[in-house]
Parts: sequence; C-alpha cells; structure tokens
Amino acid sequence: MTTQLAFMDLAAKACPRHAEATFFALLMSVYNLGMRSGEWTGANLYDWLGYAPLVLISTAFTAAAWFLVPLVPIDAIQAAAQESSRSSRSTACVEDS
Repeated sequence: MTTQLAFMDLAAKACPRHAEATFFALLMSVYNLGMRSGEWTGANLYDWLGYAPLVLISTAFTAAAWFLVPLVPIDAIQAAAQESSRSSRSTACVEDS
C-alpha cells in the first residue's frame, strides 16, 4: 500500500503542466496494464514452477530493484513540482488583484 501511494505521488508530480489529466491517465493505464500482466504471468509461473522457485525469483527481482532506485531523478521531480506550485500561487495572486 505504501509503495502504491509513493508511486501515485511521484506520478502526480511528474505530470507536465496543462496536460495533467491526460498524462496521469496514461501513467495509470500503464501501471494497471503492468499489474494485470504481472498477475497473469505470476499465476502461470506458479502453475509451471511451484511456490518455492517463485519466492527466490521474487527475492531476486526485489533486490535488483534497489539498484534502480538511484536512477530515479527525485530532485528534478521535486524541483518541477515546487516550480509548478509557485507559478500556480503567483497566478492565483494575480487573479485576486
């Protein structure tokens, strides 16, 4: 659950300005496609290999994911989100004047 919330927050911050809904819908559709295909693949692998090998495969892929974490440009995403919030606040101030 926590990873899904972190993914949703990261996806929302990565959306380009003025195309937020379309880009977020695209990200979520790719996410849902990945989830469904993963469930289907996992079910077929369970039928083919059994439980114990799947635990080892899952452990290996989880460990491999930790090597990919440093490649995520979190600083750039946060800077873009802060810039977006600053520009939306300044637009709101101009509209109030």
